[in-house]
Amino acid sequence: MNSNKHQYQLEFYKLLGLAFMILVMFGCGSLGLLFIRQQISETASATERIQRQITDTERRIGYLDTKIAEVHQPNYLHARMDALGLRLRAPRDSEVVYIQGPRIDVIPTPEEVEGGRLITDRDPFRHSIDMAVMEPLRGFN
Repeated sequence: MNSNKHQYQLEFYKLLGLAFMILVMFGCGSLGLLFIRQQISETASATERIQRQITDTERRIGYLDTKIAEVHQPNYLHARMDALGLRLRAPRDSEVVYIQGPRIDVIPTPEEVEGGRLITDRDPFRHSIDMAVMEPLRGFN
């Protein structure tokens, strides 16, 4: 009988161990599920915050676009011209207006220096061709 009692005790401990393992697995699963739900909630709130920022940015861009369009209207430009006291008028068809660009300081090449003096006369046609050829290539760099 002693061996039978010992076997029942062993079976009882096995069942108790199995029940304990089931409880541990259930607890770990519950904590894992809770962690996943918390991560989902944090991700959803971050996504909502970013969507609000995107909406605000789009609204600001739309506002700036309307302001830019408003500033470029001829009526607005005439009003600003009158407010600043400028005497501007549209150019005539036969009129050509030259605007001096910014001065660009460059180191002269030996070909540009003639007898110790700098040749400042440049061929405008050559310069415009260089710009026409090089300007589209600048975007590929």
